[in-house]
Amino acid sequence: MKERRLARIHAVLSSSTQRQYLGRIAEDHGFKSTTHFSRAFREQYGYGSNEVRQRGLLVANEPATSAGQAAFDKWLRSLRD
Repeated sequence: MKERRLARIHAVLSSSTQRQYLGRIAEDHGFKSTTHFSRAFREQYGYGSNEVRQRGLLVANEPATSAGQAAFDKWLRSLRD
C-alpha cells in the first residue's frame, strides 16, 4: 500500500509543471509528516523527492527523445489510470 502511494507521488512530482508544497502532497497521500514521507521515499527509490521534482521540470520543458523516456512516460500514464 505504501509503495503504491509513493509511486503516485513520484508520478505527480515527475509530471507536474507547477511547484506544489511537498507537505501537502504527502498529506494528501496519507503520510503523517513530510519527514516520514521523505524517509519512506528515499528508502523506496534511493534518491530524494526533490531530485524527481527537478528532473520532472526538465523533462516537461524538453521533448522526449529516447525510447527510455517514452517507456517512462507510458509507465506514468498507467499509474494515473
